[in-house]
Amino acid sequence: WVEIIGDAAQPFLCLALDVPPPPLFQDDRATNIIHQVSLHTCLSKYDGRTPSALIGDSRKRYILCADGGLPQVLLLHVKRFEKNQFFTEKSPTIVHAPVRGLDMSPYVDGPVAPEEARYDLVASICHDGPADAGSFRALVRRRATGQWFAVADLEVSETQPETVATSEAYVLVYERR
Repeated sequence: WVEIIGDAAQPFLCLALDVPPPPLFQDDRATNIIHQVSLHTCLSKYDGRTPSALIGDSRKRYILCADGGLPQVLLLHVKRFEKNQFFTEKSPTIVHAPVRGLDMSPYVDGPVAPEEARYDLVASICHDGPADAGSFRALVRRRATGQWFAVADLEVSETQPETVATSEAYVLVYERR
């Protein structure tokens, strides 16, 4: 949880989040619907109750241990890409990520103070285009004003928080309040 940068320790945590697969069948009215899930659905892997990884004959359950408190920075890696023997696929599922007030207390073993478990989104890294091509762009929040900006190569433009929450995020960067 701690990375040493220069002389200062920077506590962080990186969690890999599985994206549920889109439904195989759609009804007559859902022909062009993009599959959507909440970030909490993806985080349920770490609630201590939801079985996730199949290891041997049993499913494993995960929960976060915060003996020294939760870290200042939380990195969430949304696992959008899956490689098989023939090609790499990208999940188009939209993960709704809260821009403010992500509560991590349901995923921590033991009691944690409410102010210790609240995080605000400060950046989102997105992949645009197909899995074997495309480009990356970053959505970043300016701390002084709270404005959001989209950064792609040398192009910077202002964007709305609503678009950040529903982007095809690949990495979400949260900072504790």
